[in-house]
Amino acid sequence: MGIPLSVPTFSGKESEYVQDCIATGWVSTAGSYVTRFEDAICEYTGAKHAIAVNSGTSALHMALLVSGVEAGDEVIVPAMTFISTANAVKYAGAEPIFADCTDDFSLDIPQVLTFLKHQDIKLDGIWNKTSKQRIRAIMPVHLYGNAVELTELISFCHQHDVVVIEDAAESLGTFYSKGDELVSTGIQGDLGCFSFNGNKIITSGGGGMIVTSNDAYAERLRHLTTQAKIDAVYYVHDEVGYNNRMTNLSAALGLAQLEQIESFISQKAQHFARYQERLSSCPWVQLASYPENLRSNYWFFTLKLNDAGSSEARDSLINKLFENNIQVRPAWRPLHLQTPYLEIQCLELAKTMELWESMICLPCSPGLKDTEIDKIAEVIGS
Repeated sequence: MGIPLSVPTFSGKESEYVQDCIATGWVSTAGSYVTRFEDAICEYTGAKHAIAVNSGTSALHMALLVSGVEAGDEVIVPAMTFISTANAVKYAGAEPIFADCTDDFSLDIPQVLTFLKHQDIKLDGIWNKTSKQRIRAIMPVHLYGNAVELTELISFCHQHDVVVIEDAAESLGTFYSKGDELVSTGIQGDLGCFSFNGNKIITSGGGGMIVTSNDAYAERLRHLTTQAKIDAVYYVHDEVGYNNRMTNLSAALGLAQLEQIESFISQKAQHFARYQERLSSCPWVQLASYPENLRSNYWFFTLKLNDAGSSEARDSLINKLFENNIQVRPAWRPLHLQTPYLEIQCLELAKTMELWESMICLPCSPGLKDTEIDKIAEVIGS
């Protein structure tokens, strides 16, 4: 069958919980597992509120809406991320501005702060000198299990009425050092969004979660994601809402997966160490490491060809791995190269392009076997 890129492991109470939903008839958006999953996410991450939705993209969209992003506003996002980050901005009627990343794929905070400080800073926010539009939000992405250090960015943004929404879709289980404590991704900004797609560290088959410490945001999110219903008997709705709540079936699966997340992370950490060992004799490639101040979830393992900027070398290695039935892929195609976003304002994107042209994502499933890692390393080294 070959070695897949990333597939889930079901070794806990997934079947038990899902069968319970079926047996009781609670399979749609009402049911105890939705609340249990939300509560468990709060406990695991330290979030005050968690709102379960039907996808990570919906989570981003809803977070933008409740934070006040409106048509004509602008939102800064990294150019290196999955396209849903930018799409959610467009769903809200706003326009993205694409920023660069650092060597560990994180949003280039110094670049963003420099850019913001050179715009028109007014009492009602920051206005783009080029477009004359308000820069209303920033969406840093915790990519591939890394985490962006947000303290300086959040401090500046909160002084100037700019919202920080963390796209933490890929980073549940990643914690970074803040003083003497470990802090989860997703809970430092005004809102954070996780994804439970099939290839994430845990899956609910599809689904997402919005976390926030803001009571008003949480209340509005629950209202907006359930069709803005104010009377469940007479079906009275007070605004245009969305059918974005997670189903009980999905939540049951997600809860069972969350109960095993530390085991999954432990397995993936061992896989990462074996990759490091097996690839150490290949001087033309380098396995991207994680910053020392992180406890990463090791979501994806990324390999960098030392011939930086050589997309031909990258593609040649991808094809060789494909020929050996090993599923890999390059880093996310930068957003400014995507057809819907060719005319979008960009900051300097040198690092984004360097990484994209030289990076490959390797198989990283929790259930990956040592023999499979050995085969992958052998093909890379041949």
